[in-house]
Amino acid sequence: MIKKIEIAGVKLDNYSVRELLTMIEKTMDSSALKTIEEVTMGMILAAEKDEQYREIIEGLDYSILSEIGILSAIGETSLQRRHEVEESSFFYEFFKRLERNKKSIFIIGETVKKIQEIQEVVKDNFPNIQIVGTKAEEECVGALDAMVNDINVATPDVIFSVMPSPNQENFLRDYKSLINATIWYGVGDEKNFATKKTVWKKIKNAVKFKQFKKTVIDIETQKIHKEEVVR
Repeated sequence: MIKKIEIAGVKLDNYSVRELLTMIEKTMDSSALKTIEEVTMGMILAAEKDEQYREIIEGLDYSILSEIGILSAIGETSLQRRHEVEESSFFYEFFKRLERNKKSIFIIGETVKKIQEIQEVVKDNFPNIQIVGTKAEEECVGALDAMVNDINVATPDVIFSVMPSPNQENFLRDYKSLINATIWYGVGDEKNFATKKTVWKKIKNAVKFKQFKKTVIDIETQKIHKEEVVR
């Protein structure tokens, strides 16, 4: 299994869940904020078009491929990796460790409603985890300084972001140096934590992957053409 990949000009990690958890646990006591995000097909396409956004994505300490379509596009055939992505294995295994080690989390998102939905998912699956605070973008007036202040007052171990992209990446870029926490874990606002897939969901995913694959092929074709012209 290839540990580092490049797709549509964007460089990402392709570690197994076990490998990621091992690397992260070694840095849990570090004072520097470690950044983890689950990367979607949409984020990859946005990063291909926007150099600043791509730099943020590539600058993450750990990136997690969060959709089967990305694995298919890079020719990753490992059944283990497919299972990990389909079942959101990293999220569940990571939060199990947070709960077991009595680590605290602070949840941020775009709306209060979205945060409440995520809180229910977390509490249902990890009843003993410590949620020390939440903050929604809609609760902040103007800049997001109030969100940073609330985070720092609560001093969580982990900031769990369900803000939509690129909001969460822009927030990370603008405020990373001011945040008092050990780990930033962003999953965006589209992540489906349910493991059961409906027929309609499968159809939507298939269409989404078809569009993604076509775009990636077009990008790679243009890249090859440009290289041939230069020669």
